[in-house]
Amino acid sequence: MLRRFWPTLAILLVVSGCGGGGNLPIPDAGSAGPPEPPPEPPPEPPPEEMSPGGVWQGTSSLGFAVVGLVSESGQFHFIQGDGAQLVGRLSTTGDELSANFVGYVPFGEKFDDGSTTGVGTLSGNLDERSDISADIDFTTSRGDATQSTMALSYDSIYERGASLESVAGNYLNTERNVVINVNNDGELFSQDPESHCIINGTVSVVDPAFNLYRVEYTFSNCKGHHQEVLNGKLAEGLATLDDTESPEALIMGVEVAAAGYAFAGVFPRS
Repeated sequence: MLRRFWPTLAILLVVSGCGGGGNLPIPDAGSAGPPEPPPEPPPEPPPEEMSPGGVWQGTSSLGFAVVGLVSESGQFHFIQGDGAQLVGRLSTTGDELSANFVGYVPFGEKFDDGSTTGVGTLSGNLDERSDISADIDFTTSRGDATQSTMALSYDSIYERGASLESVAGNYLNTERNVVINVNNDGELFSQDPESHCIINGTVSVVDPAFNLYRVEYTFSNCKGHHQEVLNGKLAEGLATLDDTESPEALIMGVEVAAAGYAFAGVFPRS
């Protein structure tokens, strides 16, 4: 069948190529429009965002040691050596970081002006898995303003990984001689014989690749001043396991936002 079409196709090509060719218009080079402008260069890619996640240790210009617990999403608890905490979420753009935060004193303490909470801003630079440097502006709920700086270094214990099996066990609050129990399902329980406070809650894994845990618990059965302030209140925060010393210790920082206080500590296994 194909051989029957080839002669016809040849005739069409010959006819179209003969005669009339001189009547085709010849483009006038002078009538051509202006040349097309060169294409716009592609936009610069946005700076690569760095992860603020880590366990961080360093100092504040206020004279305190600082431990930072920061998740990959930027949620942080910066715990000062005096027990005060800064709680918020870090945002990163390239190597720059910023945050709004709430500051708390530990339970039973006060800032110099008598307040227990305040708000502030943090801005600085991040070298991923290496260093954080930040300027901090903080104003208490009664208006006392302070400025400080913070310099932190990354601690590789963050890369140890996390699991409920790893965190399960008993931990001792040496200051109050109280045992904190975490069972294999992540259920947390403790009872303070002095204040009579009972705490019930959970410890959960934030990301199994990183040594960070989410902690939540509520207070009940508290007596005295603890009863007025803490009963029925929710504590939320972060924790990490420090295995660089023996016995291993649970480092934990939580905020009790409804009460306006924070709790933090280093609790060795018992």
